[in-house]
Amino acid sequence: MNSKKRNNDFSKLHGRDKKKDQFKTKAIDIVNFVESRAYEVCAMENAITLSKKSNNTRAFQTLPRHLRRRAASHNIKRVPIRLRAKAIAEMKQSLSEKTKSKTVSDPSIDLLKKKSKPPPNKNRRHRRKRSTLVEIYTKRQNGKRWLETHMWHTKRMKMALKWGIMLAETPNDKSHRSIYKALHKSIIHDVSYIGTLKIVGKTNEIIDLINKISNSDVPLNQISFINGSKSVPLLLHEYEEISNVIGPALGIWGPIDNNQKSLKTEAQLECSVQSFFIRLHPSILPQVLEIIDKAISNQTQFSSIEYYDKSKDLMSIDVYGSLSTDLLQCIFKTPASENKDKSDSATICERIWNLSKCVSDSKSIPEGLVLSFDVIDPRLKFPQKMSPKNKSIESNESEYLKNSTIKTENKYSKLIELIQLYYNTNPSNSLHAHIWNTSLCEKILKSKTSEDDLNNRRKNNLIPGTKLKFTDKDVKIPIMLIRRGPSHIKGYSLKTDFKHKDCISGWTVICPTGFVLDFWKSLVFAGGRAIGLNEQSMLCFESGLPSFPSSWPLSKAYYKHLLGDSQSAVEGILKTRFDSWTKKPKSKKENFEKKGALCPFYPPIHSLVGLDEPEVLSKYSFLMNKLTKQTLQTEKDDSSQNIECSEESAIDSNFSPQAENKPLIDIESNTETSDLKIATTNLDTSAKLSADIVTLLADQRPSPWLISSLAILEGIKKILKSNFNLDKPLSFENWIKPLVEIYDGIILTKTGPLSISPVNKAVNFNHAIVRVLLYSVKRGSAEDNAVISIPSFVHKGMSNGKNSNKFNFVQSQNLNKSNLADKFPSKKEIIGYVVNGDYSYSVSKGFALGVISLKGLYKIWKQQTYIPILSTESVDLKQIDLPKNDKHKKVKKETKSDLVVDVSNVNGKLRRLYSLSLM
Repeated sequence: MNSKKRNNDFSKLHGRDKKKDQFKTKAIDIVNFVESRAYEVCAMENAITLSKKSNNTRAFQTLPRHLRRRAASHNIKRVPIRLRAKAIAEMKQSLSEKTKSKTVSDPSIDLLKKKSKPPPNKNRRHRRKRSTLVEIYTKRQNGKRWLETHMWHTKRMKMALKWGIMLAETPNDKSHRSIYKALHKSIIHDVSYIGTLKIVGKTNEIIDLINKISNSDVPLNQISFINGSKSVPLLLHEYEEISNVIGPALGIWGPIDNNQKSLKTEAQLECSVQSFFIRLHPSILPQVLEIIDKAISNQTQFSSIEYYDKSKDLMSIDVYGSLSTDLLQCIFKTPASENKDKSDSATICERIWNLSKCVSDSKSIPEGLVLSFDVIDPRLKFPQKMSPKNKSIESNESEYLKNSTIKTENKYSKLIELIQLYYNTNPSNSLHAHIWNTSLCEKILKSKTSEDDLNNRRKNNLIPGTKLKFTDKDVKIPIMLIRRGPSHIKGYSLKTDFKHKDCISGWTVICPTGFVLDFWKSLVFAGGRAIGLNEQSMLCFESGLPSFPSSWPLSKAYYKHLLGDSQSAVEGILKTRFDSWTKKPKSKKENFEKKGALCPFYPPIHSLVGLDEPEVLSKYSFLMNKLTKQTLQTEKDDSSQNIECSEESAIDSNFSPQAENKPLIDIESNTETSDLKIATTNLDTSAKLSADIVTLLADQRPSPWLISSLAILEGIKKILKSNFNLDKPLSFENWIKPLVEIYDGIILTKTGPLSISPVNKAVNFNHAIVRVLLYSVKRGSAEDNAVISIPSFVHKGMSNGKNSNKFNFVQSQNLNKSNLADKFPSKKEIIGYVVNGDYSYSVSKGFALGVISLKGLYKIWKQQTYIPILSTESVDLKQIDLPKNDKHKKVKKETKSDLVVDVSNVNGKLRRLYSLSLM
């Protein structure tokens, strides 16, 4: 079809041209087209929207197949970043109406809004940058403090927040028995959490202040203490109140001020300015700071004294075991110098440390020895190895020992001579290490060689693996070594025979902050085994020593251990124990109340001495339930029924209504009319007192107190060994007369003759408790919170004759065991409680640390002074195939001359015989 025909109208076309023009494309009017199909377009859009909403696949269900789980977590952080925004939107959309109706200030809504923002896409390379890591670790330390070895411990141990510090609690592997076996080698423990308090002032003023707040069995002005060559064990208490114990501590005298080195006479030295370190547990550091601050501000005689908290400036490590000295010898190397003065105290310390290589065990070195000297950086010789024990001393690297002409057999005697010379050094001539100078330690830390520089020096060595040599550019690290012993745990020196193996003796290493991790890695590679807090408490238990604060009852730190600390947001063990028991079903939980154990979760020491238990403690026991039941029972019963039921309740029930108004430890009230009676009042169960009110009332009411003074304990031991004529009546007041005199003497020395208030000492000692050691006679081990009671054979074996207080052994042999077994002791028989009990590896039998009332101790002493202790209840002589004489020797060997008591666990199954001795 030509151009002319193409322009013609359709009506003018004919034939074939008309047919072709029908298939010609025509233009579409868009507006008209959309308006005619508007309904169809809207229907399509609605269908697309509805199809999205009807999709049931959530963000958690769109994960790859290898990430899908049947029980998927709802944690947003478990979803990949690309799906995290969708998951947050789904969570926000699926909130309940109650949650949606909350105000905008709700923290959960705000958190959701924050999470709805897409996070920045940071890769692993960015997260592993040094600045980013420091920022992350800093944020993780909010509200808590990390030790310098935290990252090392957190990979190998279970961490716990205690006293505001993240500490290693126990290793991940089983370590209880293996740690005890490791004492043959060496054990290490990071104790950088220990608080350090520095007091600066005149020597005589510091001595007066320390005497006001602590007990010490040795004078603080002794030359060996003043010159800093020996540490002082202290037992801290409230200001001029020896009955209110705080806890143990360790004192170390520092150097005299450089401006007063010329002082020679003793009077001049007492007025010189000197420093004094107090190392103490972190749980009692705020309390001690408050006491010292009040003493300085209220007493004019202490106005010139200043104190500083150096807890974060000084780090420390404890080393235990028989090879502790060998372990430290291979790491602590002193820099060689030809210009050293042998009479200098710092040089004497180095010579003593070099000569200590001849000592096979650290116990051969006097306890309390303090050595201060400088050592080279341990990273230069890393990794160190302990030299064989039989290696001769001459082959070691010390220049002094190589050139020495001392014979091998006289080296130990030379070591003792040097120690005596060190003890007798004049305080004005003593030159301590730089560890006392804080500014100098900071300067040393800034000049510390970096790891990169050390690696470059190792790279330049011709022989790979060669140890680096010490140069003048390397820093000298000031350290302090303290020969640790049992007296540092108890707060006073031990003067009695000890049955246990000494598991806590060793060394304490103190160094400035910034260097403890270097020493720690070297100690680990050299063969030291790391432990946590639980293992440290176990070592104290195996040594027969109380672990602070769990075994120091009536102290504030002990109550924090039980109830928790609100400042550090840590729950106490008491609530944890009670909640774990409450959550169990009724068929699985132990029915302590039915068995008679009314306080299975903690030792009720207040009720032990006849006082009311504080409400904050009694709510975790069944004491209130028992008192309420008795009150309701007495209101319903008639007077005649009460008389008939009194005998049955005395047998079937542990608490009798008639005994509530009597002291808990009065067993023979008819024979002791001269003893003081303690009036107890029942607690009002309807009254709900707050914790603050109870604490306020506890300060005003009489409370029990722990006898911890060494002088009073020695007086009790003398009384127990003395022979009184028991045919004559001996009251409790007459029995404690020597103790009252000792107590008056201590108060007189602390406060002066005009400061003693007229206090009835008999009432005071009526509320006193004593810590005791308990050893099982045959088998079994005591558990925590077990009950200590008067032996059951004492009651069964008592006759009604003239000598009723004496035990008849012939009668005890005829006793029926079924009458005595499985009977929980009644309230009248209870005289104490177990604080910490278990099987002991060091004594190879059951062992426990407990507390006993002083009046209860008087009872069992009075009844067992002339008793031959041969109980068939706990020792079955028929099962032992020995002659008669050997049988008696066997039992006598177990008990010796100690007093005996019964110990019943809270499960109420067995009452076992234990021998008792004072701690």
